[in-house]
Amino acid sequence: MLKHLCIATSCTSQAFLNMFFMSNTCRYVPEIIEGDMDSIRPEVKLFYSNQGSKISDRSHNQETTDLHKCISRIHHHTPEHEKANLYVLVTGALGGRFDHEAANINVLYVFLDLRIVLLSDDCLIRLLPKTHRHELCIESSVEGHIVDFFLLEHHQRALQLLD
Repeated sequence: MLKHLCIATSCTSQAFLNMFFMSNTCRYVPEIIEGDMDSIRPEVKLFYSNQGSKISDRSHNQETTDLHKCISRIHHHTPEHEKANLYVLVTGALGGRFDHEAANINVLYVFLDLRIVLLSDDCLIRLLPKTHRHELCIESSVEGHIVDFFLLEHHQRALQLLD
C-alpha cells in the first residue's frame, strides 16, 4: 500500500533494518535504501538488494544523519515545480535518543522548501513558516485534543566544529 501512495519510497539504513526484523517479507520494498550503512546487517542489505532496492552507500559522508541524506536525495531529485505539491512523511524519527530527535528536527530547517512531517505513535512535528497563514483541522478521534506550539527561530548561522 505504501508504494501505491508514494511516487518514490526511500528509507534510511536503520529504518529498513527495523522493518526487516518486524516483517521479513516483501511487503514494503523501497526503491532506494540511503545512509551510511553502519546499522544495516549484510543479510538485510542482500535481502532488499535481491528484491530490487538500490543500495546508496553514503558512508564516506559522516557529517550528516541518514535522514538528512535521504531528504537530500528527495530534494535534489524533485523538480522545483513539483516541490510545492510534495509532502515527505517520516516515520520513526521521534523517540529514542534526544540527539537523534534534535538532528531530525533540524532537517526541517535545512530543507525549508519541502513540507516534511515527522510522525510517531504519539505526535507529529512540522514547521509552520511565519511567511504563511495556517489553519489547523484536528481529527481528535485520531490525533487527540492537545496541540502544542513552540516558537523556534531560524538563524542563518550554523555551528562549526573546532579542530
